Amino acid sequence: MSEAPHSRLLSVWLIEDHQTYGERLMRALNRLEGIRCTQRFSACEDALAALPQSALPQVILLDVELPGINGLDAIAPLRAGAPQAAIVILTVFEDDEKIFRAICAGAAGYLLKTSTTEEIADALRIAAREVTVEELGSAVAQGISSGLPSLLVVKASYVPPPNTSPRWYRAHTP
Repeated sequence: MSEAPHSRLLSVWLIEDHQTYGERLMRALNRLEGIRCTQRFSACEDALAALPQSALPQVILLDVELPGINGLDAIAPLRAGAPQAAIVILTVFEDDEKIFRAICAGAAGYLLKTSTTEEIADALRIAAREVTVEELGSAVAQGISSGLPSLLVVKASYVPPPNTSPRWYRAHTP
């Protein structure tokens, strides 16, 4: 997917507190055709403060474990400040509860840090277009119930009903 030509640049913000990983990922993404990681923050508070003063991104790539506000708790205020931006979680946690919380809060996707740069880039492109789970195929659609794939992206506008659990989510999604 990432080999196809892109008519415009996909603007990405990265919120990642690990300096070396964040810098390397930003450089790697900026080397890819059609993607520009325009901002990198080490804390959610810094990204939230930058929202009113900066050109807003199309996608926010967000770590979970961060100093101050954690990534899962930052999804709602980030979406409020940049409602057109898709949020993709990038983390080391392969955990149904965290995946479920992220999707319920409005994240468009959930990736593991073991994902390749190309997989991350593909997820960013998919999230920016809000491709539905059905369009991604059965392996991704069954991600939570059958073991997490390296890539799980859902339509950003889908939020499960209030007070649902991961068990409900597994029973009521394709």
